[in-house]
Amino acid sequence: MRSPTATVALAAVETTAALYDEGLFAQYLAQRAALPEEWTRVTAVNSYSLTVTVDELTQLTDAIDALLRRYVRTVRQEPPPASEVVHVSLRAFLNPTSSPPQAGESAAPASPPEGR
Repeated sequence: MRSPTATVALAAVETTAALYDEGLFAQYLAQRAALPEEWTRVTAVNSYSLTVTVDELTQLTDAIDALLRRYVRTVRQEPPPASEVVHVSLRAFLNPTSSPPQAGESAAPASPPEGR
């Protein structure tokens, strides 16, 4: 269990990261028309509502982290010459406004991904 001080500090860091991500994406949107089409064409903006357990979410975020980690700028050695810096952010949290379907109910249809 986190101390109240640690909880407040974590919330501040997470809020700062979320605001940074939103600001960076807003800059991208404002400049998109001037960016190379080959890059804007592969931009992905997706949002998903998942129904998972705590263990499944842990496994999922660990797997995504493992997949992305080898591309992290400070980790990757000798990237290909055509490489550019891209921003990927992941937020996985319990939706405070939703509850999972009850037994016998159907889940709502998935929203189509935005972007591509």
